[in-house]
Amino acid sequence: MSRRLLTLALLGSACVGGCADGRLGEQLGQDAAWEPVTVLALPSCAVESPYDAGLTESWAAVVDAEVRRVASLFALPLDGSLRVRLVPVPVPAQAGDEPWRLLMHGVDKRGLAGYAPHGADFVVVYVPDDRSLPDDRILEFLLGGPVATSSVVRHELAHALSQRAGLPADPRWFQEGLAECVEHMDEDSDRLVWPAITPIEVVRQADPAPGALRALLDWPELTTGSGPEDLRPELYDSAHALFRFLAGPHVEAGFAEAARRAAALDRGQLLELEGAWVSWLGALDPLAEVAAGLAAPEADTRDRARWVLNGFSLLWKERGQMRAAVTLALDSIRRDGITSPTATMLALFGPQLLSGDEVLALEAQGDSGVVLAQALRQARGEALDVERLLRAWAALPAPRRIELSMPEYLLGELLKPTDSPP
Repeated sequence: MSRRLLTLALLGSACVGGCADGRLGEQLGQDAAWEPVTVLALPSCAVESPYDAGLTESWAAVVDAEVRRVASLFALPLDGSLRVRLVPVPVPAQAGDEPWRLLMHGVDKRGLAGYAPHGADFVVVYVPDDRSLPDDRILEFLLGGPVATSSVVRHELAHALSQRAGLPADPRWFQEGLAECVEHMDEDSDRLVWPAITPIEVVRQADPAPGALRALLDWPELTTGSGPEDLRPELYDSAHALFRFLAGPHVEAGFAEAARRAAALDRGQLLELEGAWVSWLGALDPLAEVAAGLAAPEADTRDRARWVLNGFSLLWKERGQMRAAVTLALDSIRRDGITSPTATMLALFGPQLLSGDEVLALEAQGDSGVVLAQALRQARGEALDVERLLRAWAALPAPRRIELSMPEYLLGELLKPTDSPP
């Protein structure tokens, strides 16, 4: 699941009504008047926060890391002059919903997660206000709190820092395509790298409607009178796809140089490339990209590929490729053992697709394999070896149990009698 989704869920609740229906100017005015509770000056930037110093430090750690990564991408020095304003917005209460649960429901991408004004020395990222934070445990439920917002921070920083690097502030397709591309880059320690596996947002543009490119090139700038039609997710995804198509062949020269080459193309040149762009989209083969990642010699590359393999599950199902994807998951387990993404994928889709011999083979993977195999049998309505299951579960340390959260869910009450993990 994209880390951005949780933040977008928040803003779908808090900003769709107030931002995307013509009252954007009112929200921007409130943002300009907002006074931070804490200002934390870092070598990379200044973080302006609605929280106390302790909570601000948690968010600042993520902001600082993203500023360093994006600045490095554009070869910019860190001078501390950029301000990242964490502007609070309320999370409306719903009957029976704790705030963290509300953030995970009803994702609506028509809202604004943040913005970077042209030429300004600050970016804005929306965060839950104090009333939406009953205590610091909210951070646990938000995938580490600011981690849920890190991709939004990265997106807005891409706007601001690309302009500092001399890249144009418009047209909008270019800036949004660039920012979406940066947002979805892979992390390699303190660097951002071009993802070898095409992001799903790009893959889903494989069959653009007639006139899609022209509509993208006509995408107007966001103004105080903008409506929901100007915040449609398909426009952002289409811009991402176009930018990746144009910049991809040149990334070896550096990301900033690849972006400059894309920006240099005028409208006529882009329209002439429409056929090549559509053909490129149609030829994308994410399953082959994932297979290559799973076969890579580098452990980090294989780990990223496993997460994509599971994250693209609905795409594999739509394309009739689920059996092939499940086979890749089994191959990954034979090489690297059972991991959270492979366990989750097999627990969800394995009951209908795996043979009895394949389920039996999983049990050779130790205690984790026993738990996963028994969960699959439970889902298939087959007889279980409950005693063996409970022994295996009791032997697993807490981190391994967390990796098996989906098999645990399938087994339900069967695991209740076991002692706490060692």
